Parts: sequence; structure tokens; C-alpha cells
Amino acid sequence: MGISLKSDIDEIGRNNQFALISSIKISQNISIQSELKPLTPGEKVILKKIKKKKNSFFISTLGGFLVLLPIGWWLSINMGGTRYGRLSEESIKMIKNLTPFFYLFVVLLLTGYLIYYYTKLVSPFIKDLKEGVKEVLYYSPGKYQTPFFAEYYIVTPLSKKSRVKISKEIFDTIGPASTAAISYSVHSHFIFSIEVDEKEIKFNETNELLDK
Repeated sequence: MGISLKSDIDEIGRNNQFALISSIKISQNISIQSELKPLTPGEKVILKKIKKKKNSFFISTLGGFLVLLPIGWWLSINMGGTRYGRLSEESIKMIKNLTPFFYLFVVLLLTGYLIYYYTKLVSPFIKDLKEGVKEVLYYSPGKYQTPFFAEYYIVTPLSKKSRVKISKEIFDTIGPASTAAISYSVHSHFIFSIEVDEKEIKFNETNELLDK
């Protein structure tokens, strides 16, 4: 990016609109600073693509649920005697009496899943787009390499994404004196980019690394 991360950290808080929002001292040598910045047009496009994909899944699942559930209910209530073949009338009656409770359980289960899916996987992207800001964390990074495969990760202070896969070029630049900047959406925690000592990598809507 051509801009020193250490200089950027010194400048945090001088902007009147997007100021320093936190500074956490982890140890004598490691601290985390963060600031809010406006989403770029490209970042908004990424969030919109992810939101559209997740929202489409939610709507299709809800639609299938609303269509199939009444059909299953109708079939279970109006089954002919041939369906149960060798069952006695008492057994058939018991099954029909239990059917409403079974479908009630299914309704509650699927409703709970849909509510969870929407609040955890759809709503955060809506909030990010509505607010139009992202958070940038500045900190001293760690790194991790898998023991059996050539995969490289940067260690982050984010609880939901403590390790993020990066390129070997970025991995090799990480040292004791390195400073990293992670740009991510506030609510959905989607990582847009990671910069280490002026080397930057960006991610697309599928979390794949983009070429420079």
C-alpha cells in the first residue's frame, strides 16, 4: 500500500469522523489498537454478495418448509388403510393422534434453526451494510504453519477467527518487530484484508486470497 503501518497507528485518532475506539495493552511489547473506517465501494459489494447468497438460502429453506409441511400434514391425516397394511385399527388411531405432536416438534425445530440462521448469518451483514463502517485492528502478529501440509496462517486477536490463512510471502515477512493491520466488518467479522509491514493481501466473498 506504500504507507507505513507504524505511521498509520500514530495517526489514529486525529481524524474527526473515524477516531481511535480502543487501545489494549496485552504485554510490555504487544498492544492492540483499533479504529473505525468507512466501507469502500468494493467492500460493500463483497458484503452484498455474501448477504444475497445467505438470504437466498434462508428464503428457499423457509419456502420449502412452508410448502412441504402442509403437504406432509395432509398426507398423514388422510392416509388410507393400505398405507398401514398389517397394523391394527387401534395402532393406526394412535399414530394419527401422535401425528400433530410430531409435526409440532418439527415446526419448533425448524423455526429455531431458521431464527438462528437469520440472526447469526444474515442479520450481521445487513447491520454492516446499514452502518457502512469497518474496524481495523493494529497489533503485533504471530504466525502458524501446519505440520504436515504447506499451509500458512497469521494469528489474530479475533475470537471468532483466531487464525487466518495467508500467502507464504506474507508469512515469511512476519517477525518479532512486525505490525499487522486487519480490516474486517464489525458485525459479520468478514475479513477484507490483512497488511503486514506494508505487504497486503485481500480476500473475496468466498474468503479466497486475491492476487495483487
